[in-house]
Amino acid sequence: MSTISMVIVGATVLSQAMALSGIPGAMAKAVTESGLPPIIILVGVYVMYVVLGCVLAAIEMMLITLPFTFPLIVSIGYDPVWFGVALVVLIEIGLLTPPVGMNMFIVMAITRGEMTLGEVARACVPFWSIQVLLLVLITAFPQIVMFLPNLLF
Repeated sequence: MSTISMVIVGATVLSQAMALSGIPGAMAKAVTESGLPPIIILVGVYVMYVVLGCVLAAIEMMLITLPFTFPLIVSIGYDPVWFGVALVVLIEIGLLTPPVGMNMFIVMAITRGEMTLGEVARACVPFWSIQVLLLVLITAFPQIVMFLPNLLF
């Protein structure tokens, strides 16, 4: 528990330092001026979160990356609410991605060693595939996510 607390404290300090330094805003400006299509930038962010999900837990991943990714995503024209939903899906995909997906180790602990990591990884494939399909759908059709929020405004 203390290790997680130290990671959270460190990530919070990093987030505050980055916000005060203006690096996330400058990075967002540089990427938007690079001329890359927004979808390419978005796919890059997706890949980053899936890779990070293999080795970090959800809270740590968000605390470390959101000071950079949130201004970037908003600056290229994506809705913040939509990005929040996409981020949750991305984190879940990362937590199920081998070789070090955290949720796979939780399943192994629950089964008390009755399943190997390979067996757990194969059992997770349908769930991983469904989550990837969901991410593709909400990326292609953001109105799926924005239906209810749009009713409020």
